Amino acid sequence: MPFSKRKVCLFAALLLGTVSLSAQNILSDYDSLPISRPKALKSKYKVNHPVIHEISILHGEPRAVTVLPKKFWGNLAEGTFTLLSGFSTSSSEEALWVSGNELRSNDETYNWQVLLFLRGEYMKNRERVQNEDGSSSVETQRGVYIDWSQGAYGLILEQGDTLGGFTLIAKPEADPDNLYWLSRIREESSELRDKLKKYEAGQMNFNFQLIGVLRGQLFSVLTNGSHYKSLLMLEEQPEAIFQNHPDYMILSKKDRIHPYLLLNKTLEEERKMDMIRLAFLNNLMDQSMRVDFYSR
Repeated sequence: MPFSKRKVCLFAALLLGTVSLSAQNILSDYDSLPISRPKALKSKYKVNHPVIHEISILHGEPRAVTVLPKKFWGNLAEGTFTLLSGFSTSSSEEALWVSGNELRSNDETYNWQVLLFLRGEYMKNRERVQNEDGSSSVETQRGVYIDWSQGAYGLILEQGDTLGGFTLIAKPEADPDNLYWLSRIREESSELRDKLKKYEAGQMNFNFQLIGVLRGQLFSVLTNGSHYKSLLMLEEQPEAIFQNHPDYMILSKKDRIHPYLLLNKTLEEERKMDMIRLAFLNNLMDQSMRVDFYSR
């Protein structure tokens, strides 16, 4: 039993050493906040913070900002043609879309509403199908395709007041400065690399960046998709590092990647709470970008 305890202590020391080493190069003095997700299929997180200790991510489906015209006679003609000919017909219309999202805290004072403006295309496809009784009918499929490669824009609101806004950049590696930071925030531990390999089959890795203004300060959240790690900056100065986890089911507990947030100790408490929510804003965007079609 004593030997087992020594092994546990040694493992904990090595784990803390790895975390310290990965942050030491960027943040010289920091607090570490562990983050847990009690239920794997729920976007509800526990944070080791005395004020904001619980955050839920709520996603809204996009709706058109501009009203799409109703082409009644055109739709009727297309449906008739499809039914008689057996060929499928389709139409599309590009529009600006907006989705209402929320970061909901245990204290509603710190809730963030996030309005996300997206460029998408409304698609409608008609196809003749054979029914079981031998008759034919027209099946219509409608949906919105979101083009994340063109980025997005967002507004951040707290208690009805607009705190700031941001731009989503889908390919931040085009900027040489970002390439430098992407390499700096990558975790090099062999243990994490071995774990990440087990997620390869279902992964959708991509780098992205959020650039915006919050309470009058410039901020940036740069994410290295291959390591699920992000650098948070205020006024171009590194202030936090967020280690996320792959959003897929892993059966073995030993293969789980536990998220955490490292915060610059010198930050004011209000800024620390902003960093916590910016980390989860990053998580909200990461989850959002994995969905590119909404049925209608």
